[in-house]
Amino acid sequence: MRAMKWHPITIQVDQQDGNVAPDKRFTEGLSASPELLHQNFLSDLGHLQEIHDIHQTTMESNFAPVEANFDRIAGVLSTETMLEKFDGKSSDEHLSFPLHGCELSGVKLSAAELGENSIIKLNVTGRDGDEFEQAFSLPSGSRLATATWDGGELHLSLNRLS
Repeated sequence: MRAMKWHPITIQVDQQDGNVAPDKRFTEGLSASPELLHQNFLSDLGHLQEIHDIHQTTMESNFAPVEANFDRIAGVLSTETMLEKFDGKSSDEHLSFPLHGCELSGVKLSAAELGENSIIKLNVTGRDGDEFEQAFSLPSGSRLATATWDGGELHLSLNRLS
C-alpha cells in the first residue's frame, strides 16, 4: 500500500457579492478571538518587557538555589512509593524488592546523602536488555547497612540512627 501524497488546495474567494464589508481588524466585533485581543493589548504596552526582564532576573537570582534543589530531588520516590511500585515488602530493618527477570550482574545500587536523608539509586538491566533507573529515599533515620541478592530479590538491611 502506497503512502498518500498530499496536495494543497487553493480556496477561491467569491467576489460576486456587491455588499463587500470593509476590512475590519480581527480585534473588532464578534470575529475577535480572546487570543488576538490579548496579543493586541500586550503589543501596546512596551514597558511590560522591562518589567518582565526585571522579574526574570529577580527570580533567577533569588530562587536558583531552590530550583537546583528541586532538580536534585526530582524523581526521588519515598520508600513507601518505591515499595508499592515494585510490590516490595518492608519489616523493621529490611526492605525487599522482587526483581525477577533480572540477574545480579544487571543490578547496580548507588547511595547518596541529601541533607538528613539517605537516597538509594537502583539501576537495573533486565535479561531482555531493558534498562531502568529509579532513586528512592530510605526511611527517615536509617542508613543502608547491607544489600543482598537472593533468588531474584534484592534485600536491603538498614541501620537505624539514634
